[in-house]
Amino acid sequence: MSTPPPAGNPAFAAPYRVPPPGTLPPSPAARRSRAVGIAAAATAALTLCAAVIANALAGARFGASGAIADLLASGGDLRALSPVRGWVLVVEIVFWSAAALWTAAIVLGIVAVVGRRGRALGVAAIVTAALGPVVALAAGSAALAVTG
Repeated sequence: MSTPPPAGNPAFAAPYRVPPPGTLPPSPAARRSRAVGIAAAATAALTLCAAVIANALAGARFGASGAIADLLASGGDLRALSPVRGWVLVVEIVFWSAAALWTAAIVLGIVAVVGRRGRALGVAAIVTAALGPVVALAAGSAALAVTG
């Protein structure tokens, strides 16, 4: 048979230690900040808004001026875009700026998801940044089709 445990010392007691007097037990882990996820989502959303507005305005301007019809009629001669060259420059600047900002939003979104710092916002930022160019192109094409 087995020997009984000594009195005052149970065999299956949980290992619990009382902290020394004057000290506090360790606090639970602090909740991580969602700042990275918020930054990623804000970057993706604001870039999407700016790109959609700029492309829609430029598409409407291209359609109203007839520059695209002239471009197609001339066999691709880019001089047909002279009346709207300022808008061509705006679209190019917006395109490259949005590409850089959407890339940054995707990277921040990945950091937020992996680091658990605003995971849902990080996923939303990745999806928004990935679909942003498609939505912006659709807005510009729709404005061109309506006015052209």
